[in-house]
Amino acid sequence: MKPLLKLNSIALSITTLIVFTIWTNVFVLIQISDFYKILLGGIISLGIYRLLAGGIIWLFQKSKKMKKYFLGGYYLEGTWVGFYIGVSRKERFMIERFEQELDSLVIRGKFINRIKIDFEIPASIGMKNDIRLTGI
Repeated sequence: MKPLLKLNSIALSITTLIVFTIWTNVFVLIQISDFYKILLGGIISLGIYRLLAGGIIWLFQKSKKMKKYFLGGYYLEGTWVGFYIGVSRKERFMIERFEQELDSLVIRGKFINRIKIDFEIPASIGMKNDIRLTGI
């Protein structure tokens, strides 16, 4: 299951449970017309859904465990250091930092050759993470 679908499914399931519990308790206590019950029910549903989805996203941004849970095999975050030999037969060292969000992967880094000339890698904001990592 893709991460955004997983987030929405969990938030919708919990919202449905909470909203039906609230509806059964609140609507028994008050006697209002059906129109106002529908209106009040819609407002309660939307408010609770937004609160839950916002809370899950906030936890996702603050906790690596939540990121790993929601992203599963899509999770990729950390620092990678390596080198390669370029066309001029000289080594180039690279340091890359992967920053994972719910629907994007940002890669930042720099290349350094043997005479310490830096080549910056611009941040790749908004790259879709549609590659699932397996066996890691």
